[in-house]
Amino acid sequence: MKYRQQVIDSRFRTALAVFPDQPNFLALFRDPDTVSDYEDSEDITILPTRIVPSWRSKVFTSIVRAIDVATIQLAQSEKKTAIMRWLSRIDERNLRENEESYERIPSGLPFDAYDRDFIEKTSTLEHRQLRIVKKNQDFTLDEALEHLKLVTGSSFGLYM
Repeated sequence: MKYRQQVIDSRFRTALAVFPDQPNFLALFRDPDTVSDYEDSEDITILPTRIVPSWRSKVFTSIVRAIDVATIQLAQSEKKTAIMRWLSRIDERNLRENEESYERIPSGLPFDAYDRDFIEKTSTLEHRQLRIVKKNQDFTLDEALEHLKLVTGSSFGLYM
């Protein structure tokens, strides 16, 4: 995974730029297991495939993609092409059953970062071990996604 650390670092820097006042949200982008979601091909001319972790919720996956959009928008003009290249994915797939046993599941994330099926399939004991608790959040992932859509979407309306 040649560019894995670059992708992780760029996603964190972008999250920091977009959410400077949300330290708990920023923490989601520090752990490589929360935001690294692709596999390289043996053939370097083929773009990597996005692999959606089985534990990760749809809203959190959408946030990761929206952070990539923001990363490209924030990039300097001369770097946009390179950044687009290492953030591009040829395809997307869910983790296969035989891969799930090797999957690293991050602990201590907000409840809404975890997929509902994952929550239902794991025991209370496993939830404790992973520090998964449902509690009120100051800033939900849905709010984060809405904010990302607002700042990365068209600003044409601002000038009307």
